Amino acid sequence: MSGGLRLRPCAWLVPWTTCWQRPRTKCINLSRGAHNSIRVKMNSDDDPLVQYIVVRRDLLHEPYNWPVGALIAQGVHAAVAAVWRFRDRNPLVQRYCEQEDGTQMRTLVLEAPNEATLQEVAQKLTQAQIEHVTWIEQPEALCTALATAPGPRSRLRTCFPKLRLFR
Repeated sequence: MSGGLRLRPCAWLVPWTTCWQRPRTKCINLSRGAHNSIRVKMNSDDDPLVQYIVVRRDLLHEPYNWPVGALIAQGVHAAVAAVWRFRDRNPLVQRYCEQEDGTQMRTLVLEAPNEATLQEVAQKLTQAQIEHVTWIEQPEALCTALATAPGPRSRLRTCFPKLRLFR
């Protein structure tokens, strides 16, 4: 945000609570100076910024047999690469990563059954002109994960209709 406009979560919004423990609304302070503040109420139906990460489930099984931690690392690599690559040219990435809003990051980790599905999702994102990074693990040259740049949930969710949450 520019022009001295700062967003501050209310005191009751505790970052370590899970989403179903949080109240359905949240308040933010929009301050324009020490003495002038406006209280705004936003409900959870507003379109939040989210980052989608998709990892390949088949890497956990034969012939790869990767440990779960290694697969998680692939998703983390893709997520960091997406945020880093689009940090300067996409204001939504900047807003998603602001220190004050940092406790409000929303990330969805989905699983793709194989590389072909992961590539289909990447194609769909490209066609929809959604910024994303496909992570290729070296030296194996394996496409292991992808991550979108943070964006509005309503725009991003349409590209992942058949994928399940990673469990």
